[in-house]
Amino acid sequence: MYSVKNRVEEFPEIEYNDGVRKLFLYTGGTKGGTKSLKDLLVYIQNSKEENAVDEELKELHSNVERLKSRK
Repeated sequence: MYSVKNRVEEFPEIEYNDGVRKLFLYTGGTKGGTKSLKDLLVYIQNSKEENAVDEELKELHSNVERLKSRK
């Protein structure tokens, strides 16, 4: 996970806190984020039942499987 904030290019020494924060998520990364975010990224990268390691991911996996079976 990478966190990016805005800044004033002409005056980089000035703190510019407009409240905007962008998060870039990388499923192959190892830095940043919480355990639950890392678990979610592992699941997104490889959506298998064994990667649904908590209740929220198990519910997500159940919904994914249900939607797959509708085809």
